[in-house]
Amino acid sequence: MKYPQGESCPTGGLYSLQVDIRCNANVDSASLVFSLLSNDSCQIHLSTEASVGCPMFNLSWMIDQYFFVFTLVFLVGGIGMTFYGLRLFAAVLFLFGALAIGTLV
Repeated sequence: MKYPQGESCPTGGLYSLQVDIRCNANVDSASLVFSLLSNDSCQIHLSTEASVGCPMFNLSWMIDQYFFVFTLVFLVGGIGMTFYGLRLFAAVLFLFGALAIGTLV
């Protein structure tokens, strides 16, 4: 997270804050320890490790588990785009639009 547009700093420029949160599932969020990575009093750079920095959805695991399904979808989709091109794209766009409107109603 970066907040670059702070108030005026006495030494010139503007205050800024950058917070880096690295993934560590073993750290409890109640016991966070921040490290100051900058010497400048106007541009503060903090770093910490926490479980909130870990991704909630792991796409690589899903691809590993369903590799053949993804491969089949890409093969069929590629063949469909080869033969049908823009007509297939227009049909898919229409279906997604109809589904989106159907969920709003």
